[in-house]
Amino acid sequence: GARVRDDLRLVQEALERHITSAESLDGLFAEIDLTPHMTRRVEQLRKDHVRLLQQESNLQEELEKFWCVEWTTPDFGAVRKQAADLLRALRTHQAQEADLIFETFYTDIGAGD
Repeated sequence: GARVRDDLRLVQEALERHITSAESLDGLFAEIDLTPHMTRRVEQLRKDHVRLLQQESNLQEELEKFWCVEWTTPDFGAVRKQAADLLRALRTHQAQEADLIFETFYTDIGAGD
């Protein structure tokens, strides 16, 4: 239980650092050319940040129920699914950010020059 709790805390801390960095005044989102198309995509990534934090928090809450109430048997299948959903959402978000960075870079030095 303690290892899972510690690992999940590390995920939360890494996610919070990423969000702070990406959304800061000199962060990733500020560096991107915010054309209307890019603005919509950046806004979606910002919404994803909120959703990812909520998914991580929900998973923590679910696990806390089992650690705090000794007579409750965890539904390991449900917890495993929640963890897999969070991991999939994190990977999708990472890929979308990478696509946006690549597209911005390509637009800056690519076909228009």
